[in-house]
Amino acid sequence: MYIKRLVIRNFKSFGGTVRLNFHKGLNVITGPNGGGKSNIIDAIQFVFGELATRRMRVSDLSELIYDGVVEGGKARVAEVSITLDNTDRGLAVDKDAVTISRRVDREGRSRYFIDGRRASRRAVLDLLEMAGINPGGYNIVLQGAATRLSDLTAAERMAALEELIGLREYDERKARAQERLREAERKIEVATARIDEVRKRVLDLERQRNDALRHRFLCEEEARLRAIKLSHEASTLERRLSELRGRIGRGEEEIQRLKAEIEELEKKRGEIETHLESLKREMEERGGTKLPLLESELAGRKTTIENLEGQLRELDRREVEIGRRLEEAERELEEAQRRLEEAEERLRELRDAEGELSGEIEELEHQRRSLEGQVSSMREKLREGQRRIEELRASIMQMEDSLRGIDAEIERHNIRVEGLEGRLKGLRERRQRFKSTLESLKRRIEEYKRLEEDEERRLLEVFRELERGLKRHRGIKERVKNARSLLRKAESEVSRWKAQRELWEKLSTDGRARERILEMGEAGAIPGYHGPLIKLIKYSRKYARAVEASSRGWHTAIVVEDLETALECIRRLKKTKLGVSRFLPLNSLTPPEAPPEPKGRGVIGLMPSILKFDERYAPAVHYVWGDTVLVEDEDAALRVVGEGYRAVTLDGDVFEAEGAVEGGHYQPWREMFSLIPRREEIERLSRDVRQLKGRIDRGLKSLQGSGVKLRRLNEAVDEIRRSIERVEREREEVLGGCSRAERNLKQVEGDIGKLEEELRKERGLIETLMERKARIESEIERRRSQIEELSSLTPSELTEMEGQLYGVISRLSELRDKLNDIRAEMRTTENVIEGVLKRRIRDLEGEME
Repeated sequence: MYIKRLVIRNFKSFGGTVRLNFHKGLNVITGPNGGGKSNIIDAIQFVFGELATRRMRVSDLSELIYDGVVEGGKARVAEVSITLDNTDRGLAVDKDAVTISRRVDREGRSRYFIDGRRASRRAVLDLLEMAGINPGGYNIVLQGAATRLSDLTAAERMAALEELIGLREYDERKARAQERLREAERKIEVATARIDEVRKRVLDLERQRNDALRHRFLCEEEARLRAIKLSHEASTLERRLSELRGRIGRGEEEIQRLKAEIEELEKKRGEIETHLESLKREMEERGGTKLPLLESELAGRKTTIENLEGQLRELDRREVEIGRRLEEAERELEEAQRRLEEAEERLRELRDAEGELSGEIEELEHQRRSLEGQVSSMREKLREGQRRIEELRASIMQMEDSLRGIDAEIERHNIRVEGLEGRLKGLRERRQRFKSTLESLKRRIEEYKRLEEDEERRLLEVFRELERGLKRHRGIKERVKNARSLLRKAESEVSRWKAQRELWEKLSTDGRARERILEMGEAGAIPGYHGPLIKLIKYSRKYARAVEASSRGWHTAIVVEDLETALECIRRLKKTKLGVSRFLPLNSLTPPEAPPEPKGRGVIGLMPSILKFDERYAPAVHYVWGDTVLVEDEDAALRVVGEGYRAVTLDGDVFEAEGAVEGGHYQPWREMFSLIPRREEIERLSRDVRQLKGRIDRGLKSLQGSGVKLRRLNEAVDEIRRSIERVEREREEVLGGCSRAERNLKQVEGDIGKLEEELRKERGLIETLMERKARIESEIERRRSQIEELSSLTPSELTEMEGQLYGVISRLSELRDKLNDIRAEMRTTENVIEGVLKRRIRDLEGEME
């Protein structure tokens, strides 16, 4: 792989597009100082993704863009494209040529392209790293790098070698892999902790389930005991009711007895009253003889009557009480009948509710049994899945250990193969060398045969060489003579150029002053500095003559912010005695009022409207060109001048409004400096003069050498005879060397056969290990798929199903409690109906009868 082509556009000192074609092997780029050789290396670094601006000798990436004016104005982007030969597929792209491009704009933003498609810098670096290319590595050896390498310590040199052969990258990848391994272990620990938390949650839920079952049992037991209690209370109430019924019966018997006594007493009362009437009549009949006796008997009778009347009043009272009691019994009977009807209605409602609850309980019981079966099955599946997952993970870890062992074994065999291939390559190279040596020896034998004939021809050549030497001697003498004449002319020209340069430096004080101000302004030493006016404006190239000619020399003036800055620059020039320069302080300029735009044939427009500039430089532009009109020819200029304007033609002829005219051959101000010989040209001509002197000296030495050579030609004859004898001896030695080379060749071929056989065995072992590795990796993937399938049944599903079961059990417990309450209420209602209300009704009916 090598660089085939480099295309540079607007990069550093290269304006426009520059194309360089390279060939395989060594390529050399030559040129004068400042010609841009180093910029080509910077371009290669740039396109390979270099970010360190210091290595490319700039302070910011935007400084890589060409600063000059190109077609369409100032360059906005710089772009470098490099085409690499990829016939050896060093790059991971299936193409014979790969083009990598990088583009940077004025804001320092870079964009990368691979074969015209947008790509990231990381993708470009990864592609180049596969071929061992690194912009900051040792593919590009910059000036001074060899010296720095020689100054490195042993540790630094070892680090550089490790980086060069890729050990550092291996260590970095190993560190990243270890970091990922630690992260995976941490995640496993987190997952294990979560599993423990889930297991704890499952145990908590199981305890809650047991508590719920226990609560349901206790609730059922409580309902049963409540029913027993209610039944006992009902029995107690029935006994008390029986006792009350007995007391009521005894009270009724007492009432009947009292009624009989009342009737008897009424009868006695009637008899007594009858007897009393008879006594009264008898008293009246008898008179007063028996009056005391009768009065005494009457008093006794009155006492008896009073007693009987008290008993009668008591009987009346008891009769009223019995009547009141009878009314109460009737009301109690009505209330008992109403309560009986309500109890029977309530009993029917309870029986209906019992039927509904029994059906719902039966349905929930069926659902509970189904959910319990599913939960039990799922719990068993989870336990079995967890156990299976643990077994699979353990087996995967064992397989991964086996894989690591296989990888180590493969690596060992690969190292063995590499060693064997290296040895085999060395033996093949030795065999090739032996073959080449043998062929060379055979050729040498043939050459020795021809050598004697060559030696005879050499004698003839010696005489011809002598003749050529005489001709060359005369030619050298003539060239030395011409060179001396040329040397005198060149020395005279150098003296004249130096005189012109010195005279220009003495007279051109304005240029030096301006250069000094520009240097200080560009360095930031002058606050408020903006630059030369000509660099702050833009215009079409065809208007260049008109712009510079109509400026009256102000186009080279330096634009500053205010008058104080201009005065400070003038004081510095006076202090340094470099000369004078022009300044345009923006805040102090009062340009003339802009005249109306002229119209007519040949009129292009006012100069400020043609120029492109920042609005803040408008005072300077209007000051220099505010009243100047750009026209196409002299006729248009004369017409515009007649209207009171100042005019300039495209050729640079200036027509003043007052009638003055300035024109002639226009020579741009940049070309004026080209007429003065530069120091570099003077130095180059001086070097040429020195080289010419050296050539003259070498010519004189060559004259001396040609005489010596002529003398040596005679000695060559004796040398040829000795050479023939030497050829005979060397031919014998070559024959012996041929025999040795043939023996060595046979031995090397035998060693090559052994190594090839051993290499085939090693490769067969590697293939076997790779097959085992592939099978194990396939088995690992299969088991990981099983783990994923087993992991699909999560504890959350079991928890959700247990929650459903718990809800069903809770609902079932509530319904059973409600059913028990209903049944207890039914039993109580039935007991009240049969044991209390109906019996009370019968008793009340009997009592009322």
